[in-house]
Amino acid sequence: MRQKREGFKGQRIVVVPRPVLERTARDPLLKGLLPTDAGYYPKAKGHICAREEGAPETIFIYCAEGKGWCEIAGRWHDVVANQLLVVPAFTPHVYGAAKSTPWTIHWFHAVGTNMPFYVERLGVTMDKPVVSLAGDVYLFSLFGAWFYTNASALRSPCPGSPDGIDFASSGRTRIRCAQCSRADHPQRGIHERAPE
Repeated sequence: MRQKREGFKGQRIVVVPRPVLERTARDPLLKGLLPTDAGYYPKAKGHICAREEGAPETIFIYCAEGKGWCEIAGRWHDVVANQLLVVPAFTPHVYGAAKSTPWTIHWFHAVGTNMPFYVERLGVTMDKPVVSLAGDVYLFSLFGAWFYTNASALRSPCPGSPDGIDFASSGRTRIRCAQCSRADHPQRGIHERAPE
């Protein structure tokens, strides 16, 4: 089985253009919590992501079905349905779907001056990055609202972009600034891990 970071049938991904984030991060009313990316991976067989230097954002992964796992600071943690995995920014980590019952996940990355308060309120620590959410229906509606709002808002042209937002095909939606290339949004230290 090939392991991969994305490309799952039925997945959805929203990436907020980085110029928009830079402007928003300076806004005193919005800089407290800024979602940067979000996605949905159904039955993500073979999903694995390793970031040797961590990500510049805090990562939130809600497991709706199935099972997954993560390794943070050399410690292994199981993730099961109705649990939330939180990986602090710039924390080296590896996470993925279980082989026998791969997870279905809703995820987002976020930054902001209030991020430490959100993490503290959830009761998440480096030793305890997984918390139970008990199938909160409201949480699902928040993910859906975020996708709808951002997909609609991002349809307007990006500053300096002649054609606005580019929608990639292949059965998934990736929203990004058309003027930006992958090089403009480097994912430092990410690699696919070969099957062991």
